Amino acid sequence: MKHCGIYIHVPFCLRKCQYCDFISFSDFSQEEDYFKALHREIDLYESAFSDCVIDSIFFGGGTPSAVSPVQISKLMNRLRKYKICGNAEITLEVNPATLTDENLLIYREAGINRLSIGLQSADDRELRELGRLHSVKDFLNNYAAARRAGFSNINVDIMFGIPLQTMESFQRTLEVVCDLKPEHISAYSLILEEGTPFSERNDLELPDEETEQWMYEHLQSFLRTRGYFQYEISNFAQKGFACRHNLKYWRMEDFIGFGLAAHSFYGGLRYANTANYSDYIRRLSLGEKPVIQSERESEEELFQDAVITGLRLNEGIDISRLKECFRIDFEKRYSGALERYLKSGHLVRTEKGYALTREGFEISNYILSDLL
Repeated sequence: MKHCGIYIHVPFCLRKCQYCDFISFSDFSQEEDYFKALHREIDLYESAFSDCVIDSIFFGGGTPSAVSPVQISKLMNRLRKYKICGNAEITLEVNPATLTDENLLIYREAGINRLSIGLQSADDRELRELGRLHSVKDFLNNYAAARRAGFSNINVDIMFGIPLQTMESFQRTLEVVCDLKPEHISAYSLILEEGTPFSERNDLELPDEETEQWMYEHLQSFLRTRGYFQYEISNFAQKGFACRHNLKYWRMEDFIGFGLAAHSFYGGLRYANTANYSDYIRRLSLGEKPVIQSERESEEELFQDAVITGLRLNEGIDISRLKECFRIDFEKRYSGALERYLKSGHLVRTEKGYALTREGFEISNYILSDLL
């Protein structure tokens, strides 16, 4: 029986951050209707789950911890009508200042066993500029509460290349986070997404390109000295704590997304739900799946996806598997580029295929565009 992951989008936020382009809103009067719709959507996938076991569940957002924890608990109970592995990884994204001891207990009882906390920066001035509602103190208090509640698998999100950030302030963020010894750290550079408040401002005090490059290089070396293994371009973990759910995306394994604007990849088919709230609710009230786009990719498209996602990982790509799945000789097709990047030190030959080096991660977008 095959394994499958589940992603559940919870689009409620207390306030949208200045850099965020995710589908989210702050009208919590719609919370009850939205979760009722989620329950209906889950019921419509009974046939898909009849021949698979759920081994990862990820509640993302938005801010899942901003809604009533009872909603999360009820949704977990609904999912138990299907087969869930006893050791399934079940993650809830949370923001500091939204956790209470009571809520954490409800999450634990519901089966949540992994928290992903969005710190972003350990500098209050930088947090305010990002539009975050929490302080560094809020984060530290909530992190301590999560440990008291028994959570032994915690990720902390941080950002670099953000407004007002300096090399010194980024170093402090790294030290604050590493001193807490979370099992996992995700680190992302700021991207000015079109349509966000940040994209429309001309007064942002951003680190220059050279400083941002230093931040990424320093991030890699510093976390390595503190016992974190870089297993993906933006993700670092202690041994045994790589995020199993996100690995599904990068290894092109099956997952089904529920909720507004959720995406799925199942049986070689990619599909997406509507991003229109009213349409989402209407379709499910009629007993219809809210899918508005579906595509069965060609073998060539799947091959390219496998190369792109595989090279994001420290383990790299398995050329024998690529040849078996897609009947394409990776080395023959890209012999010139492979020779070039091996010689420059951006790529390395592994036991099974090829992987980017630390230097290769830094220019991964360029390398992938060159290859594909």
